[in-house]
Amino acid sequence: MRSPTGRQAAGTFISNALIAAIVLVILASLSIRVGARVPDSEPFSSLPFHLKDGFILVDGRVDGTRGVFMLDTGMPFRILLNRHYVPLTKGTEVKRGSVASGQAMVIQSHDGSHPVELAGGARLSAASGARFTAPQTVLSGDFGFIEKTVTPRFLGFIGWGLLKNYVFVIDYDRHSIPLYPLTRHGTSPARSINRSAIAAIIDFTPSSPIVPFELDVRGVVLPALLDTGGHERLAAPPTLWARLNAGGTLRTRRDGDEEVVSIAKARYGAFNVDLPDMEKVTGDKTLVTLGYPFLRNFRSTWNPANGTVTLERK
Repeated sequence: MRSPTGRQAAGTFISNALIAAIVLVILASLSIRVGARVPDSEPFSSLPFHLKDGFILVDGRVDGTRGVFMLDTGMPFRILLNRHYVPLTKGTEVKRGSVASGQAMVIQSHDGSHPVELAGGARLSAASGARFTAPQTVLSGDFGFIEKTVTPRFLGFIGWGLLKNYVFVIDYDRHSIPLYPLTRHGTSPARSINRSAIAAIIDFTPSSPIVPFELDVRGVVLPALLDTGGHERLAAPPTLWARLNAGGTLRTRRDGDEEVVSIAKARYGAFNVDLPDMEKVTGDKTLVTLGYPFLRNFRSTWNPANGTVTLERK
């Protein structure tokens, strides 16, 4: 069996433990402009990043403590600190639950603003933006298990609560994410998108729990999520696996004791997308999670105002 990578350990927690607990803001609708490529307009800021096992890591500091944040589009908080590494005052429990692997997880609140500095020059407070407490409250979890698999200097997460205020572009080749601020009217100075390079435009609803989009594989509907903090997997009950196998849509290979599956030309609206090397999981629920191995093939523009992720071929 494959040993768990950092991508697997953290992705499992983020996708299953936190999203269901928080309500995200549903943003106003807006149509993104699509046309010929023009030079990028000046971004409000940018986040230089580096990769570890496909995770997007951003260098930063909290109260002067240096380390790295993980940028995770599937994490609903604005900032969530790792109290196992970041020195914080004694916290007060505000949420309790467990991660998918069964580990207990306690979310605590902390007094003070705890200033954050990010690579690229961004300065902000560590306010969580959570809806179940005052938005300026600083929240933390004990992510010592992520320190063991990703980095021992793990500061915490940058999540959707911050990213929802921007149109942002993820291009894994450039190692920098430009952030274009959304106005209260939903407009942004983000660059135009090259129509001829579009591989797909994915619709999403900024909500909690996140509403999946639907892929069609020869009549079999597969709910799916894009998640920079997740890893490729296809979870489905035995009856659905039997339908996929009968339709001849799967390519399967062994990776140790595990099965890895790929699907060619899953349909989404007018677009066809390939789903490579997904971990096969048999369970009660059906869900495709698409992270780094899928997203690295595209330049993806995330627009929270109109609820789209536009994938451009490189």
